[in-house]
Order: sequence, then C-alpha cells, then structure tokens
Amino acid sequence: MCAKVGHRTPKASIILIFKRYNLCKQHDRHLLSLVNDSQPITIKDYVMKPVTNTLLAAATATSAMTLFSYIASHKEDENFSEPKLLATFLERSLNIEKEAAPPLGWLSHYLIGAGFGVGYKLFLKLGKTQASPLNGLLYGAAAGASGILWWKTMFENHPNPPKTHRKGYYTQLMIAHLIFGVTLSAFKDKRIV
Repeated sequence: MCAKVGHRTPKASIILIFKRYNLCKQHDRHLLSLVNDSQPITIKDYVMKPVTNTLLAAATATSAMTLFSYIASHKEDENFSEPKLLATFLERSLNIEKEAAPPLGWLSHYLIGAGFGVGYKLFLKLGKTQASPLNGLLYGAAAGASGILWWKTMFENHPNPPKTHRKGYYTQLMIAHLIFGVTLSAFKDKRIV
C-alpha cells in the first residue's frame, strides 16, 4: 500500500495520482518519505536533487578513475589517459584543430562517466538494492568490460589510432573502472545513486 489518504490536501492529490497510475511502488521509500514529510513535494526535491547528486557522484567517480589512469601512465611511461586518447581519436577522426581536441576529450570522458553513473542508478533500481562496495565492484567490472570492448573496437578500426601499449592499457582500464564502481558505491543515499 502506498499511503493512506485522509482529507484532500495537495499532497493527498499527488498520492492519488501516483496510486491511480501505479507510479508508487512499495520499494520506493524515497517517494513515501517525500509524501509523508510536512514540506510540499517539489520538482527540485524529487527530480533535480537526485539528478544533480547522481551527476556529482559520477563526476567524482570519473575523477577517481582518471587519477588512477594518470598514475598508471606515469608509472608505466605510457599514455593510458582516457581524455588524452579520446582527444587524439577525435582530432584524427573529425579533423578538428589540435588545440580543440583536449577539451573535447575531457568533455567526452566526463559525459561518458555521467552515462555510466546513470547506469549505476538504474542497476540499483532494477536490482532493488542499495549501493555497496560489492555491487560497485560488480558494476565497475561490467563497465570495464564494456569499456575495453569499445576501446578495442576503436583501436582496431581506426586508420591511425594513438600509440599505447594496448594490453597494459586494457588492464589499467579494468582496474580504473573497478575504482569508478567502488567510488560510485560510496554515495549510499538512494536519492544520490
């Protein structure tokens, strides 16, 4: 049962709408807490805060994995930096100026990270589970596998791919995505991820 409605207040009307269209699921405690609060439900509370927090979690996780990639690049004396490799691919594929490529590489990297952050939120919602280090690792492994597949396809099909030690790159990419997943899982509040 979603919630009991006594008299019709604006919140009671919202509850009826959610009941009528089967929008309120028993597992969605967040909606119930919003409905039962003394404050009115606003788009800002129900949509904007979770979206903003999900993007913040994704940006933090992307930054953590990128830091690891830079450390691995330095240690191995190779270019394992996803933003730099993306910039090189963009420059060589889209025939853009060399100065424009690095900002586009970084933007692309963080947009992809945001997509994976939203994917983690869906992973949690569909699995009806809360964020944890274990499911962060599992999600990171899946994201890493898909990332390796994507990069492998790019390296093999591009006429002039950037130079890097591919086997080493794929290994560090998997570890970087494990770090990404665990970092996302640190944002435990269901409203965040």
